[in-house]
Amino acid sequence: MKRIGLRNIKTAIAVVISLFLYILLILIFKAFDYKTNDLTGWAAAINLSTKCYTPFFACIACAYSMSTDKGKSIKQAKTRIIASLIGGLFGVLVVWLYISISKNDWSFQFISTTGHATGGYKPENFDKEYILSFVVPILLTGLGTVIVIWLCNLLKQQDASFAAVLTLTAVMTSLGTDAIIYGFNRIFSTIIGVLVALAVNQFHIPHFHKNENLLFCIGIEGMLKDDKVAIRGYANYKLNSLYESGCNCTLFTTRTPSTFMHLFKDSKISHPVVCCSGSALYNTEKMSYIYKEEIPHEVSIKIDELLNSLNISPFKNYIIDDVLHTYCKRIDNVGQKLYADSKRNAPYCTFDFGEVNKEVDILYYLIVENIETTNKIVDELQNGLLKDDVFVQVYDYFDNSEIVPELKYIKIYSKKVEELNVLKKYCKDNELKVVGLTSSSMSNHLLINSDISVTFNKNESYKDKADIVLNTNSYDELFRTISRLYYSKNHTEKRIVNE
Repeated sequence: MKRIGLRNIKTAIAVVISLFLYILLILIFKAFDYKTNDLTGWAAAINLSTKCYTPFFACIACAYSMSTDKGKSIKQAKTRIIASLIGGLFGVLVVWLYISISKNDWSFQFISTTGHATGGYKPENFDKEYILSFVVPILLTGLGTVIVIWLCNLLKQQDASFAAVLTLTAVMTSLGTDAIIYGFNRIFSTIIGVLVALAVNQFHIPHFHKNENLLFCIGIEGMLKDDKVAIRGYANYKLNSLYESGCNCTLFTTRTPSTFMHLFKDSKISHPVVCCSGSALYNTEKMSYIYKEEIPHEVSIKIDELLNSLNISPFKNYIIDDVLHTYCKRIDNVGQKLYADSKRNAPYCTFDFGEVNKEVDILYYLIVENIETTNKIVDELQNGLLKDDVFVQVYDYFDNSEIVPELKYIKIYSKKVEELNVLKKYCKDNELKVVGLTSSSMSNHLLINSDISVTFNKNESYKDKADIVLNTNSYDELFRTISRLYYSKNHTEKRIVNE
């Protein structure tokens, strides 16, 4: 059964407050003993309150303005207020001008619900003047719609055009009431509803217990649908929300800074990113590498000898002065060319042809080859003389894969990367425990080295070993799990499965 979310509850609270404001207004008018026409007491108070404020419109504005993303909520609230002001005020202006010029009442109702003509007319008195007084408001409403949409476009408020037209037509087709009073009522009620929604949305439910010694390390492989677009929606909201709550969060990725920094430009994290499959920690604020696990020099020599014997030209990557340098001796296939071209003008890194300085320690090797050659290289690395010295990962080729679908990426790291020493050292220095969360088998070594491991049911290779298994394909549940663990007193409980 799906849970009732916080947005749901906050919307209900805002609606209830908007309804109580109507009662409060009635009590105020009653306290001051205002009178209207022949009405006194409670009748007069209710009459005045209804003319000033309609809770129905306020409740609509509450529902429209409430969002899980507070930034989006403010944007929607702003749009709603602008729309109400444009549509409502323009509608009031048109009605006022019509009444002033024609000296007639504004009547959009041809025949009342009782079967009688409005404005004091009887059905037998449908003369040309009366019909004209009815047709003109219709034409003015159409003209007003054009102008209101034009005004929204002129003010670069295109998102407000729908609500502006809605408010305009509500004012100009108001039946059985004073259109001018109705217009101001609608504007005022909408603004009140928006302000109530914003106030409620800013309220934080207090948590009296926080596990501030936990570092939530989120594996992003498989999370992003588009590698070129920054993270959006619920995931972005939750990252920023967790950051504001003081939760220790970071990311775990196979990527380098040049390929992940743009993805999280709108998201906040409180700790360095564990990048390059755990061979380095990167501080995104200072744009510097804190720790790195490089391949020992003697192992690099053996890797070079093996690749030379197979006539393979790898991309060698090393870090100097917080910049990832990539060198390659030659280009042997279209995949290598596309990869090299992608690195030429990429940020946070540099690329050139040639050989690295022999005194430089390599962070990792990258190879782009066809499937047959990939299998041969991997077999040599994992079953040959280097099996105890290297950690190998194989990826599907993702640069123009439709052009060269048969190619694969191979990354070769130090064997110690499997132990995630860089992350362990950072956590030891900062007295933190690791909660690893990922859906990708490429990040299973994160789960192995975590104090608490969280994965998805689709991660067949590790789901039977994880502490928490999410039986869903939604990353929303992953962030909910982070919140539960962060605020839970029983966060060490094992084998929790979300059905």
